[in-house]
Amino acid sequence: MYNINNKTGKVVILTALAIGLLVPFGAYAQNGNGNNGNNGRDREEKEGKRTSPGWYVAPGLRARLGADAPEASAEVKASLPLGIQRLIDRLIGRDRDRDDNRDKNGRDRDRDKGRDEKDKDEDKDEVDTTAPTISRLRIRAEGTSSIRVAWMTDEPATSKAMWSTQNPLPTNASSSATADLKTEHQILINGLEADTVYFVAVSSADASGNTSTSTPLYAKTRAEIAGDTRAPGIFGLTAWAIGDTDARVTWFTNERASANLYLSTTSPVALTAENEVASDANSTFFHSFSVGELASSTTYYYVAGSADASGNVGVSAEGNFTTKAE
Repeated sequence: MYNINNKTGKVVILTALAIGLLVPFGAYAQNGNGNNGNNGRDREEKEGKRTSPGWYVAPGLRARLGADAPEASAEVKASLPLGIQRLIDRLIGRDRDRDDNRDKNGRDRDRDKGRDEKDKDEDKDEVDTTAPTISRLRIRAEGTSSIRVAWMTDEPATSKAMWSTQNPLPTNASSSATADLKTEHQILINGLEADTVYFVAVSSADASGNTSTSTPLYAKTRAEIAGDTRAPGIFGLTAWAIGDTDARVTWFTNERASANLYLSTTSPVALTAENEVASDANSTFFHSFSVGELASSTTYYYVAGSADASGNVGVSAEGNFTTKAE
């Protein structure tokens, strides 16, 4: 039998032998039957007309075994049944298409890999030279000594605010900055003079150092109220969420103030420590207290009081509510 040293070739030959894809020369080469073919082979060998008998590759299989595989003569090819020839050609053609697809897929992967590497190289070569865009710049005074400024950028960037009582801003203008990269920016400027106009500009720098600076806006801090003698106004005094033993009382003031709640079963309510059921020293605009341990089916009268930072105390009108029955 034809000797192929390659391991893959041996596997192919053995497989082909198992399914009948290799044709014995002695079986089909000359006469198309076993005995006559053997007799003709022996006679031709003695006369020197042919080589020694062996196995020859059927049509279509030679390319799979390599160029050195023996090829059957035209007579051998013609002697094979047509159905076997077609089966062999179909099997070999399917393997050849599979190999072609593997080669094509390999070329496609190499091409895509090369394109990706090229894109990465191009990205590395690109240098960001575009500064952030500043938008929605807003500024407002908060009290007598503070101004808040806020803005947005179209890419992550740092935050910096510069201010002065002069416009345009001098090079030595006061400033406050943060290095965090973000798109929403806000800075509270403290320590300002009351009743004073300040010009404020902002700037932002992206990760590549490109910087944008806004034109200045201005705001005026509030004036101080000298000799405040006006008591806080109390609005919206309400008792609600009334149960059989508890209730909630809320109200608003027109300035920051503390809160005290007085409660009694008699009217008018005396503003005494005995009647004070709740208090809050924090200065806020909204005040809310929950009162418990009340008697059921009982009418209660209540008054709210609030004091501002100057000590002026405001007192509400009297209200009342009746707890539910048990």
